[in-house]
Amino acid sequence: MFIVYRPDIHRVRGEDVRKILILLQPGDILLRRFDQYLNTIFDGSFWAHAGLYVGDNQVVHSVSEGCVEEDILNFCRCDAVAILRRKDGVTSQVSKALMLAKMHIPYDYDFNSANDDYYCTELVDVVNDHLFKDDYEMIGGNNILTPDGMFKSDKVDVILTINYKAKEVRHMKYGWKTIAGSILFGLGYAAKALGTTDPMFIAIGDGLIALGAVLAGVGARMAIANKK
Repeated sequence: MFIVYRPDIHRVRGEDVRKILILLQPGDILLRRFDQYLNTIFDGSFWAHAGLYVGDNQVVHSVSEGCVEEDILNFCRCDAVAILRRKDGVTSQVSKALMLAKMHIPYDYDFNSANDDYYCTELVDVVNDHLFKDDYEMIGGNNILTPDGMFKSDKVDVILTINYKAKEVRHMKYGWKTIAGSILFGLGYAAKALGTTDPMFIAIGDGLIALGAVLAGVGARMAIANKK
């Protein structure tokens, strides 16, 4: 789950999308980033999400609703994009991705490769017959494939990277409001998880999530204003 501040303002613009559409081929992997995702701010990673281009201006990727097919124009409403392409030229992953999208495979919130659900990069790896098996890393006790790991993999070529002011974004310092907001947001989801059938826990969780989102947004806005 992600919280986004200023979701309607993205660095990737129309001219960038035109470049993407010219270069994209079915089977290409797309990575994207939102500067204001809290996980982007705090976990030190750059890329936040992955999907597979299947042709006809469609991308298959795993989101909170599960494995879906989405228009490329919607997918590119973000702050940075990268196109990766297999070095071996294989494209059989397209039909596999389309099949999983029709099945609406659930999102893997546990990030556990032993179950039948898929998080975003896991989905891309599965349809590519585990091309990235050597690029997983242990995070929080789970063996996870991150978008950054996929970007750095020697199994793919980086065809295009659209990335504005990445250095500025990486080193932007956020105030206590953003940190407190992130903590409250996490506590809210923890409360809801502990009391899935208890109305009181659910209400407390919703309240903490709402307060955390407000604090995080205010902190991010102040930090951005201070950079101008």
